[in-house]
Amino acid sequence: MSCPHCLSTSTSKRKHRTSLGYRTFYCRDCGRRFNERTGSSFNDLQFPTDVVLLAVLWRWRYKLSFRGVNEMLLQRGFEFSYKTTRAWQFRIALSVGDRLRFKCHGSAGV
Repeated sequence: MSCPHCLSTSTSKRKHRTSLGYRTFYCRDCGRRFNERTGSSFNDLQFPTDVVLLAVLWRWRYKLSFRGVNEMLLQRGFEFSYKTTRAWQFRIALSVGDRLRFKCHGSAGV
């Protein structure tokens, strides 16, 4: 994995993991420590990336309300308010939507 700070490829994997279970790395060039989510829009979220993406994709795909998504994830053991889901959607929607549209471009009828 390359360093998100200096873009160097001379990084080493560390034994320590974050509280959410993400691997940590050390850059030999700039001396910084980072994890798998550093430099992404998921960096400072308190929930795993899978849960955030699942909430946003359920909201889009099934036209659920914010509270509906919240109730479905509450049954799976994740407790947060509907305002959190709304903030995730507004924050992540543009980047995820652009990536999905880019992948689907030119594949109609195949």
